[in-house]
Amino acid sequence: MLQTFPEILEPAESFTHINLTNTAIKDLPSSLEHLVGLQRLKLKLCSNLVSLPNSIVKLSLLSHLDCSGCCRLTEIPNNIGCLSSLTELSLQGSSIVNLPESMVHLSVLKSLDLTDCKRLAVPNNIGCLSSLTKLSLEGSSIVNLPESMAHLSSLKSLNLSGCKLLESVLKLPPNLNQVSAFDCPSIKKMVLNSRSNSREGIFKFHLTNNQEIDAAFWSNIGEEVCIKITDKAYWPVVFCFPGSVVPRWFHYCCKGHSVTMEKVSPNLLIGFALCVVLGPEEDMYAMRIGKARVMYKFGFISDGEMYSYDHCYMPEGISNWSSQDRFINQDHTLIWKHQLNLRIDMERFHDAHSFTFEILDDDDDEPCFLTRIQSSTVKECGICPLYIRKKYDDSDHDESFFSPRIQSSTVKECGISSLHTEKNDDDEPFLPTLIF
Repeated sequence: MLQTFPEILEPAESFTHINLTNTAIKDLPSSLEHLVGLQRLKLKLCSNLVSLPNSIVKLSLLSHLDCSGCCRLTEIPNNIGCLSSLTELSLQGSSIVNLPESMVHLSVLKSLDLTDCKRLAVPNNIGCLSSLTKLSLEGSSIVNLPESMAHLSSLKSLNLSGCKLLESVLKLPPNLNQVSAFDCPSIKKMVLNSRSNSREGIFKFHLTNNQEIDAAFWSNIGEEVCIKITDKAYWPVVFCFPGSVVPRWFHYCCKGHSVTMEKVSPNLLIGFALCVVLGPEEDMYAMRIGKARVMYKFGFISDGEMYSYDHCYMPEGISNWSSQDRFINQDHTLIWKHQLNLRIDMERFHDAHSFTFEILDDDDDEPCFLTRIQSSTVKECGICPLYIRKKYDDSDHDESFFSPRIQSSTVKECGISSLHTEKNDDDEPFLPTLIF
């Protein structure tokens, strides 16, 4: 096993990638600067590595630096901000305590992985990383996020899973489309930014195993769900959060693992919002929420015939971001969108009725790293049709009718003081549809 990296005696442009994964090296020579063509340096699992040479910052083409698993690495060069081409930096599992002030000059840095950096304090100036799109603080010991986080205007993915001490998540960046907060039991305040300008076409939010969240969260998450559900740009939408009931605006709901919607509207049906309430099993290892998928059947009747789609899946599973299994220890609510294929089935949906949504036991024999959620874990489920108003005759199939218009009255009707409350027969009925 390599223990010493050789001295570089003269400039060398031909070496663009160096992989020292799982070697026994303790340090790198200052002559590393002579590798002027180096673009990727992988030091993953170099458990004896204690430092990086200051000369590394002279590698002007270095774009990827992977120090994940370098458990003895306690610091990185103070002038690391001189790495003008650095786009990805991983310090996962290192013993880094502080990030240098010069980090703010990493103007093209897109991915920063600080997973399991348990001694690290997130710097207040992290908001200066204007190009950052992906940030993982998973498993860290942070209590509060710096206010400057709100200035990370390019950030798309934020992973806070396993931050057991994290108490508040406020002033998040405006363009996030993935927020992962598995196993964050101490969060008391959390506010999502409902004015997202992101058009990535996907939105995933997960908060699990939390009983401390304040009442304001339910109003905020309700607004966020309605905005993302009624936005045509976001068809892959997944929400997962603690909850024991289907939200009240799911007018069609039922105990158990299936629900049927009989009524239809004269407006154009384009899809459904679907919801299930999952309960933990006695065997916690049977409910790995971090890496799971939901299989369901969707069916309807049209012109006297039954049509069925038997192997539908929640978009991209519940999540596959987590670096480890995550389990649930309380009831959780899952909400996602099911899009109808109007190009193929327009005529079938025209007079369709008796829409059925049913969770299936996933007994697929194909190898799968995801947990298959079984119908026995589903306590309740709901379905809410999504329409847009017809503005054309039946012979006009112009795609312009796919441009949804969010009705403010609809969003107010779904404004989710109701997300965390039981249904009451004496209450005024909520709208059974969401109309764009």
